[in-house]
Amino acid sequence: MFKKMKTKFGIAIGAYLVLSVFGLIMEYLATPYLLHVGTPLMRHFGHGWIAVFLINIAAFALFMPMAYLSLIKYRRIETICSSYKEFSSLLYYGSPNTSRTTMFFGIPKNKNALMARIGFGIMIMLLALRAIALLEWSYILFIWVPDMRSSLPLGLEQIWTSLINVPSIVSPPNALSHFQFVLILFAAVVFALCWWEFKEYRINQRRA
Repeated sequence: MFKKMKTKFGIAIGAYLVLSVFGLIMEYLATPYLLHVGTPLMRHFGHGWIAVFLINIAAFALFMPMAYLSLIKYRRIETICSSYKEFSSLLYYGSPNTSRTTMFFGIPKNKNALMARIGFGIMIMLLALRAIALLEWSYILFIWVPDMRSSLPLGLEQIWTSLINVPSIVSPPNALSHFQFVLILFAAVVFALCWWEFKEYRINQRRA
């Protein structure tokens, strides 16, 4: 079991690193002077590629312990329960009869399960963040630029210049607004939190 969990941890770390590296490559090709970066931290504080690398290092430093908490440190409970609510009650409070009010607003006694669930949610959020960034930069490079070449009387050099100079009539569109971006990340976190608990319930039912 521990070997399987270590394998999942390695896959999660590998997936994050691959998404990060390819995302940075696409970002550099699309906007080498970072004029089209929409990250609020970059817009307000600047500092160029040094800030980009520091932000990515900080994100990875957060990803590592979150993945560790949810994929390695967490130890599953094995219990017999008759419903999903009963399992949740046993998982977080050690009792099958915890009230709904306590379950929603109380502080769980099983901190191991709580931290594993939070870690899983943050881990999925960071993976989604990397995937969205990679897709957006890929869209600019492989779809938007070819479209500009076919629809405007511009050479590739002129299109490339438009990518790194502002203002420009052919500046690439923002694929996602900040609101849409936050909404997608929020949905990813909520899905991950719900999925983690449901996954643990199904595993417990198979073992029971």
